Amino acid sequence: MIKVFFGAALPKRDLIRVLRQRAKETKEQLNSLEIQCELTNQFAEAMGRPWEGFFWELTCNHGIKQSKANLEWLEQAIEQIEALDDSVLAASHSEGRFTDVRKAVEMLEELHALHLAGETKLRAVNGETSA
Repeated sequence: MIKVFFGAALPKRDLIRVLRQRAKETKEQLNSLEIQCELTNQFAEAMGRPWEGFFWELTCNHGIKQSKANLEWLEQAIEQIEALDDSVLAASHSEGRFTDVRKAVEMLEELHALHLAGETKLRAVNGETSA
């Protein structure tokens, strides 16, 4: 995700290549999870423990749903990046307008700290304690 976050600093084809590779890996993971889920059901039945199989299946289904959601996002991201006007990215590259990663990370850390501080203040105003 860090490569997507700083995607403007990458050539379009490189970013698409990274996302396609991730999509390929996600498809492989999805296929593996579907096979494992089926084997888990068979294993639970063979052991005579269908109640455990129920919970194993819940866990497998979680992984399958997450993989499908990730794959859908990757495919949409690839389409959106492919549709980008190359001249916009080319201008950004030729003008050397890149994000300073260190400064960006520092800013994100500061925003996160402010967010946490705001949550703490809100809890205090509402009379809540940290759990």
